Order: sequence, then structure tokens, then C-alpha cells
Amino acid sequence: MLFFCYTAFAQGNLTGRVLNSKGEPIVGALVIVNETANQSITDLDGYYFLRNIALNTSIEATYIGCDKKRFKYNGQDTLNIVLKNSSRFKWGLTQGLGLSNFTDSYDYGKEDGLSPTPSTKFSFVFEFPLKNQFFIVPEIGYTIGGCFYKSIIYDGTINTFYLQIPVNFMYKLKLSNKVDFEIFTGLYAGYLLGLDLIIYDDEIYDNDISKLHKGGCNNWDYGANIGIGIAGKHFFGKIQYNRGFASVLKHPESYSGNYKITNKNIGLSFGYMF
Repeated sequence: MLFFCYTAFAQGNLTGRVLNSKGEPIVGALVIVNETANQSITDLDGYYFLRNIALNTSIEATYIGCDKKRFKYNGQDTLNIVLKNSSRFKWGLTQGLGLSNFTDSYDYGKEDGLSPTPSTKFSFVFEFPLKNQFFIVPEIGYTIGGCFYKSIIYDGTINTFYLQIPVNFMYKLKLSNKVDFEIFTGLYAGYLLGLDLIIYDDEIYDNDISKLHKGGCNNWDYGANIGIGIAGKHFFGKIQYNRGFASVLKHPESYSGNYKITNKNIGLSFGYMF
């Protein structure tokens, strides 16, 4: 009976290092006693320390970009844990809402008649681990953007419909056992599927606007992305800013000189990773 009681309530301490497959220390790995708040985050040399662990308790070591490792505590004082880089990729779905606008410039300055319009996107997202906390994250999606336009001649809305393929490089920082902070940047390419010009005054529809409406646009767009996000085990949210480099609209012949109209968008999106 005494032996049974000792075994049931015996506790010990455990220390060691968390290493990668090359034997290098992993900084910021989480070592936690499952189903408890007893946890330790590795220091600059990869060391962890856990106190008051019951025998036969399950312990788990995790790190972003690595496969998790589980083991049972059998009373040992020290244990080094080796985590291998994960070779698995994730995929998911994301839906976003935001504000879209055009930035225009020409030889004589810049117009003030452009203002944001609501934008939306739906995309498939893929996440491939590179090394430790770094990932490459390509997407393929459908986006609707454009702008409001106001001038002394007419008021209207330009709507653009793109097939867009961004490729981002992402860095993840573990905030807790269940939540990661993400920062990412990258480039995108977009193919124009359609353009719609809505004029609010039907009586004003001059020749220049007609040319723009009937295909005065470039098919390809490209630019850069930057953003931050929060991710759990499956659900995630992020805020992202996109800025185009290519001129997306061809202005009518009546406009002389160098004229460039580029896309820009800021948006909030939510998604689910499988």
C-alpha cells in the first residue's frame, strides 16, 4: 500500500535541451506537461526546466515548423529532445473584405478625384515549411476591387475582377501553446478577368469613357504585399496591404503624356487551415 501511494504521488523535476536534427539549440521551443499549466520555453541555449512532474505524465515539445514530440515522464532528471523539421504542408480557405483604390499620376501631377471602394476576395492558401519559423505561402484567388471616380464631367465607379496569385514569405512567432503571430511579405501577379464602368449620370457618356469601358485596360497586374496576422490551430486572421506596380488602365488617346494608374488595397481576411 505504501509503495502504491508513493508511486501515485511521486513528483520530480526535468531539465534538458531542445535541439534540431543538426544538434543545434532551438530557442523559443515550448515544453509543456499535457493538460496542465506547467510549461517551459527554451532559452538562448535551448534549455528548458520543468518542476513537480508526476510520474507517467505525458510531456509535449513543440516548435513552429517542426513536428511535435511526445513522451512520458518516468522519473529521469535530464532529457534532451530532438525536433525534426516538418515536411508537411497545409492548405486552407480564406475570405477577405477591404478597401480598394487606384493611384494615378501623370506628367502634370496627380488627380484628386479617386476614392476607395469596398473590395472582396476569396482564395485558396497553401503553407509550406522552409526552416524553423519560416514558411512560403502561395495563394490563388478571385478578387473584386476598383475605385470611385468623381470629376466635373462625370461620377462613376470602376470595378475590376482579377485572378490573383500572391506568393508570400512568412515568419511565425509563438505567442502561446495555441496562438502564433505572423508577419509576411511577398509579391503578387494578377490577370484581369473583367472590368466594369458604372456612370451615375446616363446622359454623360463621352467618347473617352466609352473607350475605357470597351477594353482600355492592361490584362496583367503585379505588385507587392505586406501584412501581419494571428493564427490558431485551424483558424486565422490577417490584415494585409497590397500595392501594384503596373499600370492597369490604358487612358484614352485624348490624354497626352505619361499616365499611370496602379492598384492598391488594404483588407482584413479570415480563414481556416485544414
